Amino acid sequence: MKSRNIFLIVFVIIAIILSILFFSFKEMAIEDKYGEFYELYGKIDKSKNYIVVINKTNYGFIEKLGNDIFVNVDNCYKFILEYSNNQIEVYEFNSRETLNTLTFNDISTIKKRSDTRLIFNSN
Repeated sequence: MKSRNIFLIVFVIIAIILSILFFSFKEMAIEDKYGEFYELYGKIDKSKNYIVVINKTNYGFIEKLGNDIFVNVDNCYKFILEYSNNQIEVYEFNSRETLNTLTFNDISTIKKRSDTRLIFNSN
């Protein structure tokens, strides 16, 4: 009975250590993959809307597909790391408009609304 309890305690401790290692390695893999965009990865939720402003002249939408983040500019999906040399701002917003017909002026208006918040800036 005593050896069984010791075995159970050792098993639980090993399981806890392995769980900590697994989650640590998972976080390290994400950080290695996304680099400067690691902070953004944790903030993106698939069920919300995000606008990305690229170099203050172009815009697109952020979408998380699986474990990857893509930028949709004119229905062309590019991996977020392709924008690592650009200044980008990511805003979370509540969609009131039809997203297909937005102009850059509409994006400026959306950025100024009270329910829109800046979640990432790569200055």
